[in-house]
Amino acid sequence: MYAKASCHACEKITSAFEGRIISQAYGDTRAILGLRRGNGRKWPDEFNVQVTREAEKIDVAVKGDELPAAVWLTCLNHRPLILDNKPVSGNVKVDLALWSPLKDYQDRLAALGPGTVSVAKRYRFDEFFRFINRIAFAYAHASLRGKFSPLTVEYILRDRGKWITRYIGGDIIGRPDDASHDIHELYLAQIKAHGLTYVAVRVHLFALNDFPAYVVIVGTENAETEQPTGAAHDVKDPGSWTKVNFERFRAETVPHPRVRFRRVPDE
Repeated sequence: MYAKASCHACEKITSAFEGRIISQAYGDTRAILGLRRGNGRKWPDEFNVQVTREAEKIDVAVKGDELPAAVWLTCLNHRPLILDNKPVSGNVKVDLALWSPLKDYQDRLAALGPGTVSVAKRYRFDEFFRFINRIAFAYAHASLRGKFSPLTVEYILRDRGKWITRYIGGDIIGRPDDASHDIHELYLAQIKAHGLTYVAVRVHLFALNDFPAYVVIVGTENAETEQPTGAAHDVKDPGSWTKVNFERFRAETVPHPRVRFRRVPDE
């Protein structure tokens, strides 16, 4: 399906930032989760972890079963702003959650010895949202064979900074009854607002690990759009992923005890 999603020229543009954001956002944690690397590469037997000791940064080599892997999860707590005709400035509500799949995460950190460790890589929010938007647009374009009026192509192909966040928000749809329950899930839907029928895609990366899901408005339906694009959904509040998961991730019955949350100031 994705072979139909973009031309070669566009693929060269998007591949450049996609590879960068995958490395920054998920990093070596993918090895712990048993995921393959791109281009047929294999994970190394040892990983370098940067430790700061007395203002000096040094690389400490650790084996895969000793790697203190963690990622920052980006949680959006608002609907796509375009649905409410809201500007980007002052309306982007983001939480960060530090997540690790390891029960012994703190022990692995301690084993590195004295010093400060960057627990997970940081990344630009707008570039991450551009990456999510690219996934959503490619899926919609391939599924509908391009028969809709796109809204986000310029933002995907050109780095427009925070403006990409106008078209992405928290999960206002919810997991569909026919969800595939795969590692990643994509779902095409309609959202009606302001007399328009928007083409939306629910993007749920690492769904099996309960990572946050996003809804991306990729365009509007037009006369060529083949019906149905999916069930029509009312615009509703996405709620807060962090509030829903705060206690659940800390429950003794859930094997993900190392999660902490931080509110990011509104832009």
